[in-house]
Amino acid sequence: MEFHYFIMDVKDFIDVRYYKLPKSSRRKYDSLLMRGEWRWGTDRLHPRHFFKGENAGKWEVEGAELNEYENKWDKFETIKASSYYIECIKATEIDEKWRNFDAEILREWRENNERAERMLKQYPETYESSLKLLKEAVEEVSEEGEEGILDAHLLRLNEEEANKIFKETAERWEIFLPLGRTDHILLFRPVCSKCGRYWNTALKECFYCKTKYFRVKICERCNKPFPENVKPKQKCDCGGKIVKKCINCGEVEKDRKRVFVPITFCWYCGNRENKFEFKRVKMRDE
Repeated sequence: MEFHYFIMDVKDFIDVRYYKLPKSSRRKYDSLLMRGEWRWGTDRLHPRHFFKGENAGKWEVEGAELNEYENKWDKFETIKASSYYIECIKATEIDEKWRNFDAEILREWRENNERAERMLKQYPETYESSLKLLKEAVEEVSEEGEEGILDAHLLRLNEEEANKIFKETAERWEIFLPLGRTDHILLFRPVCSKCGRYWNTALKECFYCKTKYFRVKICERCNKPFPENVKPKQKCDCGGKIVKKCINCGEVEKDRKRVFVPITFCWYCGNRENKFEFKRVKMRDE
């Protein structure tokens, strides 16, 4: 009947899910972050508390101890100048080839995408559909986010304030309305640390070869591409099944296997590190 808080920064989280994990034959990979579920956002961390014996009072998850992180509120006051993006990449990539970032890695990423795009351009109608669907993915505003704001908060705001808030979303800002106050709103957005462009998590890449997900499906027999919104159960002219498949390496997304996950390469410059921009907008005097 008590609340327990575990305060971690990015490096702490990577340690718990990777470096501090005891070896186990039950795990397919060394890191619990090397799974499609984690990259897709459906993985969870479930701490376990021991009440008896030599482990009494001990918190752990998958054998990694958590006690040192309990109630560490002072971590919120600690500003770290260093970035852990290389540690993130090492802990999340299955293929060792992608666990770094240098000119050679960037060259291979670009070659994979150029090869895939050349193949796609051989089918003009599908290529045009791909560009349209990608544009919609980049420009869309999250309906879920709008509903969340409407349901929870907009009753506290007048029409002018609500319009001001939604105007901000045109510049890709996510909005946070403090629960107890209405004098300001907080905005944040992820951007590429190099080129500053919006780091859009609606854009996907192949978990295995990093090729962009061009919003197309592929015939598993002849590799002909089709628009992503092709009719269910439709088959290719060759009789092959149309599936969600990487246009470059051929990995097929089926059942619980996730092939296309949020990007780790900026689609505009190829950089692998992002950051968050924040700003505070004053709404009224209270």
